[in-house]
Amino acid sequence: MNLSPPRTDLLPHPRAHRRDRQKPLSRWRAKGALPLLTGALALLSCNVDETIDPAGGCVPSTGPLPHDTLSEYCFFEGEMKDLVPRKGIYEYQVAAALWSDHAEKQRFIVLPEGKKITFDEEEGWQYPLGTILVKTFSFRDDFGDPDSPRRTLETRLLLLGEAGWTGEVYRWNDAQTEAKRIIAGERVDVTYKDEDGDTFTEEYIVPNQNQCKSCHERDDVVTFLGPFTQQLNRPLAGDPTKNQLEDMAEKGMFDSELPPAASLPAFADPFGTAPLD
Repeated sequence: MNLSPPRTDLLPHPRAHRRDRQKPLSRWRAKGALPLLTGALALLSCNVDETIDPAGGCVPSTGPLPHDTLSEYCFFEGEMKDLVPRKGIYEYQVAAALWSDHAEKQRFIVLPEGKKITFDEEEGWQYPLGTILVKTFSFRDDFGDPDSPRRTLETRLLLLGEAGWTGEVYRWNDAQTEAKRIIAGERVDVTYKDEDGDTFTEEYIVPNQNQCKSCHERDDVVTFLGPFTQQLNRPLAGDPTKNQLEDMAEKGMFDSELPPAASLPAFADPFGTAPLD
């Protein structure tokens, strides 16, 4: 098995692991949490025509959470493999991404309809109950070609209920039509060409459910790592003239007016020239 060496320019910013000040309880499966999350997810489908042809649209399941399959959440429109978020789901990027064994990641925030985020100038964002944070992990066949076919291996969810955040892992099938919730992890061989055209095969590890805590647990409490001020205060993907936080504010995602983005803290771009301290 050939492994390409880790790229140090993709290591997280030194402050990327600063502890979030939000302190939810450690488990959302406590009494009342499942109905609350189920109801919150049902709100996401309020504007969906329930008579719609399944081939042309998706009706989110109102069954108990977590769902057994990713398609039941209706996060994406069109073919799931294209990872196009449906209306009302916000795709974001972070300033300093964690290294993930060469995987390409897409990140999304799913807020219950009518609910907003309470902003904090650092890491203390307060998300409304029923929020779902989504992250997919994919590999391109050719790293030198951004349009080459993409194979998505897994999607991880953080769900916020009355008793706090919990992590779930969904493993995609080879046909890229569905992802099923798993408890035990998996090891997957991935073959790709790097930017120089060299072919590599490496073993990618899909974590088991308990391993989510190894990154997301702080003082025995599961929490989020990426979507807070320092990570999101960056140029908007696709329009570097615009700030991502300002774009979120314009879309009505916060319950108060934000200070100017230029006055807020931000992590340095690992690919840029700004100092990291």
